[in-house]
Amino acid sequence: MIIDSVKITSWDTNKNDYARSNGTIPRSYILINYGNGTTNITNSELAYLGYQHARSFGLTYYTGTGSILKSNKIHDLHDGFYSDGFAHGAYNITIEGNEFYHNTLQGIGPHSGSHNLTISNNTVHDNGREGIICSIDCYNIIINSNKVSNNPYYGILLHNNISNSIIRNNMVYDNEEEQIWLDKLANNSSVYNNNITGGLNGIRISERSASNTIDNNTIANSYLAGIFLLNGTSKNTITSNTINNSNYALFILDQDLRILLGFAQDVNTDMSILKAVSSVNSKMEEIAELNDTRIELDSGQTRKAKSRRPVSELQLSANIVEDIDYPS
Repeated sequence: MIIDSVKITSWDTNKNDYARSNGTIPRSYILINYGNGTTNITNSELAYLGYQHARSFGLTYYTGTGSILKSNKIHDLHDGFYSDGFAHGAYNITIEGNEFYHNTLQGIGPHSGSHNLTISNNTVHDNGREGIICSIDCYNIIINSNKVSNNPYYGILLHNNISNSIIRNNMVYDNEEEQIWLDKLANNSSVYNNNITGGLNGIRISERSASNTIDNNTIANSYLAGIFLLNGTSKNTITSNTINNSNYALFILDQDLRILLGFAQDVNTDMSILKAVSSVNSKMEEIAELNDTRIELDSGQTRKAKSRRPVSELQLSANIVEDIDYPS
């Protein structure tokens, strides 16, 4: 099926206006389900569709392998884009050059086994929750060259067993909480060449997320930390990032262990210096494996962390950090 150069909305005949809903009032929706064909939507406007009911979210793909969404305005839906790969297979879908805004929940939301999706060159802003979220068993998701801003929760979120995915070349800014978040077994993914500004944390890694690479990102003006790791993360590599004007460059928080790290540049050796201040001090080698990095631990009593899932095998190298506010 091809939808091109049209405007599709719901309509409230009593008010003679678009049907507006907070999620509870039923509205018309677009559902791609069953069958083996593609549904390509291009150069169109989709608005005021969907509500909080299974398969009725607004624009929902349960199948449609090979479909293309390109150059559309998608706004005031319940979910801007929603896919489910478990039912009949939502995969190999391209979402390119669209604007997603004012949707009740997320702008773009592949879920439940969706895979091999390319999300590129979209503008995703002012939605009700996340800008872009991939949740529950998704893999091989490429999120490339998007502008994601002014969403009240997170900019880009990989959540709940997401693997082998790439977040690159995006501008992610002024989302209220995390700009980019890898959470709950988000593994074997790469986050690189992103320009990140504002919000609570620039990049957050948590809940046993492992073997990810965070490389060559520029992060500024984070209220808490440029990069935040907590609760059992392991084997993550953080290299060649530039962080400035944030309270902390790197914040590691793991139950009983709390270490706040700030960076400064050593002009004599061109080597990053980490200054650690901990409320429960720990030997650094029990937490992190560091490459080409010198550490100054603000020492007090040293004792082993009691966390059941400590942050481990963290690799840091060649990061540049400026204008960090060290704790007094």
